[in-house]
Amino acid sequence: MNNTFRNSLLTLGLMAAGFAQAASNGDITSLTASTLKPKVGEAISITVNGSLQPGKSCHIAGGTVSPYKDLGLISSLPITLPTTFSFDTPGIHYIHVYPGTTDVNNTCTQSGTGSVKVDVGAADGNISAITASTLTPKIGEQITVKLEGTLDPGKKCHVYGGIKSPYVDLGLISSFPTTLSTSFAFDTVGTHFIHVYVGTQDKENVCTVTGISPIKVEVAQAHVRMNTSTPPMGNPAPKTPGLIPAPKLPNIPK
Repeated sequence: MNNTFRNSLLTLGLMAAGFAQAASNGDITSLTASTLKPKVGEAISITVNGSLQPGKSCHIAGGTVSPYKDLGLISSLPITLPTTFSFDTPGIHYIHVYPGTTDVNNTCTQSGTGSVKVDVGAADGNISAITASTLTPKIGEQITVKLEGTLDPGKKCHVYGGIKSPYVDLGLISSFPTTLSTSFAFDTVGTHFIHVYVGTQDKENVCTVTGISPIKVEVAQAHVRMNTSTPPMGNPAPKTPGLIPAPKLPNIPK
């Protein structure tokens, strides 16, 4: 390779590097987690800190394990990501967030670290089974839900659920097994679901769920009771009121 060609390649490389640097829409300086000591199953939110040029955006990706996922465009900094993260085992874990490289029109640099270290503790308990009083209810029939599982001494588990979104607060569970005080019913025939899950808002009463949820039920039409009674044998049928018999015509000789 002659010197002229080598120098041309070097010049092109420097120009490309300078263009890439100039094309950066901003810089991510740090990541902040809502908690560094979450419990198993607890949702963790991440705030991305840094700066963006006016009217520009930055495409980011991340997650807890590779391959990482597209986390979308951010158009202001700092910003708390709508995506939350959680872990299903205790111990040291990491949450990664970094600028993407495939969207050349929305690139950013990252001068700060691209991950947050969290120390995940054990959950207060686990819901191991979720069962319904019937899987084939009739329309309007009340269905109760029973939960089974384990809880650490003195701990509680906050649960939420319902038959459609938005789901409701189902309260605190302080022992297992337990039947929820809220019952459920459906007003249409067909396949329906009852959802039960652990909440993430109450960080003091966090549990995991290994039982199957939602519960699938097949709702059938309610039976309509027909009046099939007949008059007692030997009694004449009642006459219809208001009917006047037609008069008999006289015999006319031919």
